[in-house]
Amino acid sequence: MTKKMNLIKLTFYLIFTLELVIIHCNGEKFKNNKQSIVKRDCVPLGGICEKSNDCCGVDDPNTGHCIGCWQHGGYFIKWGNYRCGCDRTSSVAIDSKTSEIISDICNGYNNDRTRCVTRVASPKDNKSRGQKLF
Repeated sequence: MTKKMNLIKLTFYLIFTLELVIIHCNGEKFKNNKQSIVKRDCVPLGGICEKSNDCCGVDDPNTGHCIGCWQHGGYFIKWGNYRCGCDRTSSVAIDSKTSEIISDICNGYNNDRTRCVTRVASPKDNKSRGQKLF
């Protein structure tokens, strides 16, 4: 009877240990899945986004300030999803410490609509590089 009891105890012990290993492995798999969600790819121009940092190219030092996540429409009535796009309103990047313009002017898309482009402002323009904005 003690051999049978020891065999039952051993079986429960092995099953319990196996369950713990399975729970641990599933937890590790979930943690890795969660990390891959955080490291997702960027959203291309025209793709649906939630915020500007989701868009591809936002970290580009030359044109990154021109890329944003916008909704279509006018000032008061908006429609559709937010999408990654290029600014066409002649925006510039400004150094927060010196208030100087540190970028070229945003100028919409390239001909293929695959990238945002900038244009150089004329030296007399109040949005040319090096000018103090305020």
